[in-house]
Amino acid sequence: MLSILKTKSYQINQRIKLVVVSNCQFKTVQLAINFASTASSPQIVSERALLSYVQAVSSSKYINQQAVARQLISLSGSQYQTDVQLFGNQHQVRFLLQCPNPQYINQNSDYLEANLAFMKSMIFEPLLDSVSSYNADVVSQERQSLLNELVSLADDKVDFALAQLRQLTITVPALQSSALGKVEEIQTVSSQQLYQSHQRMIHHDQVTITVLGDVDADQLFKTFSQWPWGDVELATQTDHSPFMDLSQQELFIKNESRPQMEQAVLTKNYLLPINPSSDQRFTAMVLNTMFGGAPISKLFMNIREKHSLCYSIVSRWQLDWRLLTVIVGLGADTVDQVSNMIELERQALATGDFSDQLLADVKEMLINDYLSQLDVPMSLLSMILRQEMTQLKITPQEWIAKIKAVQRDDIQSLAQQMRAIYQYNLLPEEL
Repeated sequence: MLSILKTKSYQINQRIKLVVVSNCQFKTVQLAINFASTASSPQIVSERALLSYVQAVSSSKYINQQAVARQLISLSGSQYQTDVQLFGNQHQVRFLLQCPNPQYINQNSDYLEANLAFMKSMIFEPLLDSVSSYNADVVSQERQSLLNELVSLADDKVDFALAQLRQLTITVPALQSSALGKVEEIQTVSSQQLYQSHQRMIHHDQVTITVLGDVDADQLFKTFSQWPWGDVELATQTDHSPFMDLSQQELFIKNESRPQMEQAVLTKNYLLPINPSSDQRFTAMVLNTMFGGAPISKLFMNIREKHSLCYSIVSRWQLDWRLLTVIVGLGADTVDQVSNMIELERQALATGDFSDQLLADVKEMLINDYLSQLDVPMSLLSMILRQEMTQLKITPQEWIAKIKAVQRDDIQSLAQQMRAIYQYNLLPEEL
């Protein structure tokens, strides 16, 4: 796989870019169209989240979920979905399509064009009640679906704790909640507001189209160039750099209780003050995996396995905020002890108290995981899209070389700079 990634890029206009990765390995064609805009307010984030739900199930040509499903079946089982995500200060709405490679189902090039025509309808031709108002029934139905999803996230104690930690850590109101928005905002979005949000997205968002498969790149460029993208220039509020800075200096801890809980959840954010475009980001990946990002990590082996002080413990790394987050499921009586031990394990990394074998095993694990992602079409597509959005472009060979180049001194130096800035503990309510 490392030797057959052939990428061609086209600039349709100032804000629309097409990236085609041609290869014959997969029996499918993967397509992602990503609309990105600065998350300027909780209202905008909520509108765009609801928009993604509505655009997933209807258009003027395919008026409900059943009609969408029938069309996908007629396209030999193509799959279509939408999703949203926050990366740094950008809210992204993605339209995703997977269809069989035409040659494997005895189809010609018209088959791919038919799939693109379907996607064009789903993006640009919303089902309206009037010239500037979405269909009320569809909006009502999908509003409830989105609200149900948000309620289910709030019911999950780990998701709830992470949401509270995010609100503590991030001071920008539009970025404090998830990419799915806020319940109180979603409840009030009107069909007219949804249409206006759709028009802003179509006319002003930064758009990245990514296609992966055995396709004719030049023909795709011709097709996408004819789509009704609207205005050529980006809206003035669009920020090209998604990376964010945090200024908290000292650890702030918040405890909250919740009824009907038997276990506690400890969440803790460490700030890693790195330059996201530098090679330090590879050191951060290795450090995170050594710290708590794998079953062989120091947190897992020492706090869970050796001392049996928690039920689960893991860390994860977020490049956009330069945050390393530790998530622990544990008994309420061990919260303080575990919090202190997490810091002791950070200090161990900072002083070089780890084996060369652990460092080697972690690097091998990261490389193997990366290689496995290259064999999964949607994972590879997401990887390419993320590189386009961040402009941190790198070949698979270069990525592997950067991981291999991380040294013991690099880990120690970055661990010394790690600062615990926020901790949120969700505790069982005392009887």
